[in-house]
Amino acid sequence: MTKMAEEVYQSIVRLTHVQEAARAKKQEKLQNVLGDYSITQLHILATIASNDLVNNRLLTDELGVTKAAISKAIIKLLDHQLIRTYQLEENQKAIFYQLTDAGKVLNQTHFTLHQKAHRQYLQFLMQFEADQLHQVQDFMNQLIDHLKIND
Repeated sequence: MTKMAEEVYQSIVRLTHVQEAARAKKQEKLQNVLGDYSITQLHILATIASNDLVNNRLLTDELGVTKAAISKAIIKLLDHQLIRTYQLEENQKAIFYQLTDAGKVLNQTHFTLHQKAHRQYLQFLMQFEADQLHQVQDFMNQLIDHLKIND
């Protein structure tokens, strides 16, 4: 078992390195298609597109990032006119966000790329039997939990 555990560990290390290299390569391609926007900024656009009455609190809760990160991302999205603010007549204190036409286009492009990646992963996973996928899923969940605890 020790030898097998070591081999699995080496596979995890290899996977991490391959992911980092792929992420760098993909980031360059994405920059050409999506512009110089962070994943957080793109996910803010997606959250605004799929929710009503989106404010900083909802974005923080939905995306699991800090208020400061949301504020920084929002400033860039506003500056680039991808979103606009609005207030409700009955509550002038609360500030909400909606996509501009340019924001809708960028969000749709991002969504399309997500769909493509989803299809590619599903196509890859279809070669495995259900019991194999269950084992992989169990392993992945336990690994994720382990990484969270030891973070």
